[in-house]
Amino acid sequence: MVLALKCFQRLARFPRFDDLPEPVVEHVRRCLELDAAVRPVYDADRTERAHRDLVRARLGVIHAPDRARALAETAIRGAAAVKNNPPDLINVALEGR
Repeated sequence: MVLALKCFQRLARFPRFDDLPEPVVEHVRRCLELDAAVRPVYDADRTERAHRDLVRARLGVIHAPDRARALAETAIRGAAAVKNNPPDLINVALEGR
């Protein structure tokens, strides 16, 4: 759960634990004084979902992908009238303007 929290704080998303670099996992292990045999793994999807919900609640983040897509679409459509560079439009969507 600590890995999920720290990754979300830094990346604003939940990466798969298989994708985390070993030095990151090792750093968290050392900070928590865990044995090297302790691996970041979820035994059940239900546990992973619960941990993600707890992390979002702690950070005050709402999981609403449909709402986020609608907001991004509105921002891109508004910016497309004055900008025609795709990276600029993507940045507008990410900033939520």
